[in-house]
Amino acid sequence: MTKKTAKKDKQAENKGLVLLFKILKSIKKLSLILIFLVYLIMGLAGAWSWVNITQSRQIPLSELYSEIEAKQTMGDIKGALALLKFRSISENDGIIEMLLPHVSTLEPMFLFDLSQRYVIQGELDEALFWTMAGRFRLRYDALRCGHANAKRVSQQLAMLSVNLEVDDYLRSHPEKLKTTLQRVLDWDMEHPDIAPPNFFCDLLDTMRMSNRKVGPISSKRWDSMRETLHIVTQRFIDKKTPITSSDIPNINVDIDVPISKDETSNP
Repeated sequence: MTKKTAKKDKQAENKGLVLLFKILKSIKKLSLILIFLVYLIMGLAGAWSWVNITQSRQIPLSELYSEIEAKQTMGDIKGALALLKFRSISENDGIIEMLLPHVSTLEPMFLFDLSQRYVIQGELDEALFWTMAGRFRLRYDALRCGHANAKRVSQQLAMLSVNLEVDDYLRSHPEKLKTTLQRVLDWDMEHPDIAPPNFFCDLLDTMRMSNRKVGPISSKRWDSMRETLHIVTQRFIDKKTPITSSDIPNINVDIDVPISKDETSNP
């Protein structure tokens, strides 16, 4: 190898090292920028949460339901639930007392919130009841939206809303399932759901689960759907086969109600 060739190789090697150094330096800068952006986003999210918590807690408990009702009327269910989420645990009793008179007009997700609050109180029988009531109402909304995917979405929402303590409690006391369901049916007879299922139907639209806009089917059909849901659930309760803990994950008291094309239009 000549001196001239060796010099060229050395120069090429140096250029390669310089290029590598520049690349590493750029990567380091990019990493710092990404870390800063993540930090900034987390900071903004934390600041926004703090704003939400502050705004929620500034509302007197005596006026809280009016704010929840206003947001629910506007279709802002997430915002309405957030008003409850950010309240102090010390207000738990007051919030339960506030929500109970309005269960007939509240979306099912509020019933799951009630369940969580009874878990905090250590009242697991009540927590189980409101979980099952929420599932029952969610299924009723699914039926009233009249879409093939409604049942699956209602089950997914219900599963996301289940508290692990409630789930463990039911698995440890499977005999409570039927008695709780009977209580749900009795309660639903006294407190029929009079709120339209707009939130659930809008959710199906948001998830793009239909080629057409999903809306409540004819309100003339609602009573018969509710009655059928009661009949099928009662039939399940009346079965003499005892429930065991191994049955809990497989239990499905939901039903599919046939819906004709002329009943899928909005009332």
